[in-house]
Amino acid sequence: MERPAEPAPPRPESGVVRRAARIAALYALVAVAWIWYSDRALEALVSDPAARLQWGVWKGVAFVGVTALLLFALMVRAFGALDGTVRRLRLQEAELARFNRLYAALSQVNQAIVMSTSRDLLFPRVCEALVQHGGFRIAWIGVPSDPPGLLVPAAVAGDHLGYLSAVRVSPDDVPMGRGPSGTAFREGRTVVDNDLMASPPDLPWYAPARRSGLGAAASMPVREGGRVVGILSLYAGEAGYFREREIALLEEAATDLSFALDNFVREAERRRAQAAVAAEQRFSQALVDSVPGVLYLYDDELRFLRWNRSFEVTSGYTAEEIARMKPGDFFPPEDAARVGDRIELVFASGEASVEARLRARDGTLTPHLFTGRRVEVDGRPCLVGVGIDISERVRVEAALRESEERMRQLAENINEVFWLTDVTKAVMLYVSPAYERIWGRSRRELHEHPASWMDAVHPDDRERVVAAAQRQQEGTYDETYRIVRPDGSQRWVRDRAFPVRDAQGVVQRLVGTAVDVTDYLALQAQLDRARRLESIGQLTGGMAHDFNNLLTVILGNAEVLATRLGPGHALEPMARLVVEAAERGAALTQQLLAFARRQPLRPQVVDVNEVARSVVSLVAPMLGGRITCRLSVAPAPALARVDSVQLDNAVLNLCLNARDAMPEGGTLVVSTCVRRLEAGESGVGGPLTPGDYVELAVEDEGTGIVDEHMDRLFEPFFTTKGPGRGTGLGLPMVYGFVRQSGGDVRVWSRPGEGTRFALLLPGVPAPAAA
Repeated sequence: MERPAEPAPPRPESGVVRRAARIAALYALVAVAWIWYSDRALEALVSDPAARLQWGVWKGVAFVGVTALLLFALMVRAFGALDGTVRRLRLQEAELARFNRLYAALSQVNQAIVMSTSRDLLFPRVCEALVQHGGFRIAWIGVPSDPPGLLVPAAVAGDHLGYLSAVRVSPDDVPMGRGPSGTAFREGRTVVDNDLMASPPDLPWYAPARRSGLGAAASMPVREGGRVVGILSLYAGEAGYFREREIALLEEAATDLSFALDNFVREAERRRAQAAVAAEQRFSQALVDSVPGVLYLYDDELRFLRWNRSFEVTSGYTAEEIARMKPGDFFPPEDAARVGDRIELVFASGEASVEARLRARDGTLTPHLFTGRRVEVDGRPCLVGVGIDISERVRVEAALRESEERMRQLAENINEVFWLTDVTKAVMLYVSPAYERIWGRSRRELHEHPASWMDAVHPDDRERVVAAAQRQQEGTYDETYRIVRPDGSQRWVRDRAFPVRDAQGVVQRLVGTAVDVTDYLALQAQLDRARRLESIGQLTGGMAHDFNNLLTVILGNAEVLATRLGPGHALEPMARLVVEAAERGAALTQQLLAFARRQPLRPQVVDVNEVARSVVSLVAPMLGGRITCRLSVAPAPALARVDSVQLDNAVLNLCLNARDAMPEGGTLVVSTCVRRLEAGESGVGGPLTPGDYVELAVEDEGTGIVDEHMDRLFEPFFTTKGPGRGTGLGLPMVYGFVRQSGGDVRVWSRPGEGTRFALLLPGVPAPAAA
């Protein structure tokens, strides 16, 4: 902004001289005329010389007075004009000084704009320049607060009396926001108050402005990108300070300030763009160097233009050597021709790939997958390619082929049917040869008609199997059913299915096994019958022993009676009948004792799940129609080393007690599980050794056991049943057997809710798979 030239000192105007000459000439004429005509009049009117002399004196006095009055009037007019001229000159000088200060301040503002690189540097410099060089009392630049609600100083100068500390400026249309600063920000225009002290005293800024000696204020909006982002506010000590020319200059300063902010934004964007370009270049180079393989670029004359560090490391050649080589130099002859064909294909069609062995400097051959794409560099066709080391993939593929072969051999030689289908079971992906041996049907037929396996299911089992097959994707399908072979024979099959999921948990296919369990079920039936007989023997053993004692007494007394009566006595035949009956009873008791096999425990590893199933099958018919029996066993075999016969007896005893506890009916639950007991856990007999235990529980919904009976449950001959309904030996027998087996018993009961007995038996680890 240019500073105006200093005005030349005023020079006398020629018109003023002429007016003064005319006034002097007129005065001389009037004086001459007055003297001449007044003397003629006295001579004519006064004849006495003395009187005429006296009147001449008065005439002179009158002339002097009139002349003095005229001179006074002329001097008042002349000096008044001169004083006005002086005042105007002084005002002009003051205005000129003010403009000089403004121009000096604006010059400093422009220098600050040139020298500053950010608003944090610019704003304080602008405020200092306006106060020091512009003569303003206070200059500040306000910006919205964070959080919004106020305009706060980003920079301030000259506020020595704390005006801004006492004033809160709001950008909203509220009392604190209706001053020049808030209005300028809100309305985006210059706002001037040339007499702050003329404002109502109750305004928020009136008292602080009075204390700070502020007379006038002006605020201009500061913009960034066309949007108001702040205000430039200036305060002068005298009222009426801001006139049109000053306001125009200050608006120009605000415009320059806004232009500087826009420049900062553009400069920041330019720097960000430069930083982004530099970062992109660094990223590109890092990307090239970090590619897990060899990366290269060569032109249509097969000259290498660029490559990554991995190319040098993998090949063993230096950068200078690679620059002199051709692509075919890196492959053995048997692969070079195929690679050359693919290179020609890339330049012809745009893209191709090939698997080949990369030959290093030391002769090592490493299988790679090379992909190439045609690109243009400086208007010339080039090939950019990547080579990935596939040694591991080749090794894995070979291992996979070997594994698949082993799996095929295993699947084709095991007795179980191994099958694999898609999710819909519409496509049979694989079925092992055992299918033909068990089903008696061809695998080809199953591949062509995947649903044909269901046609072989026995009609009585088909509905159940169809319903269960809907759970195959859940992994809970485990069904045993009968199939009818083409020759009419039937076989029992246990069929299980398991879902195969991808990384996201979505089922992709189903895999399963089917086992012929016909012989197993036959053996299981025999075993169940043997266990039932053994359990009955154990239950009757004690009773048979007591009967044997009673029969001994009866037999002895009957023999004595028959002897004393003698032959021929009328009662002797009856005595003999008693003897014979006692002997037959004794023989029967001996048979029962032999059947019971009263002998020490014979522990062995058993699956408690199967024991539970066996007892439930034996007890279920004895429960009546009002009691429902439910079985829940562990998903995996629950192995324990116990005497299976004694375990059957114990569980049977508990089940019969549960039946007696539910005279109104209910549900009897027999369950098994494997649980880990930690240190400090205990049963009825005290603390248990930490480890894995098999839990076999019997739970009913009966009358429950009151608290005062809980401590006496396992005492011999203690019973809560009525007379003749129990001996009180059942639970002690169970407790003694479990404790002798290394376990313990836990009991839970609540009157009216039922009872739960849990037998804890030391677990046995499952045998390792062969």
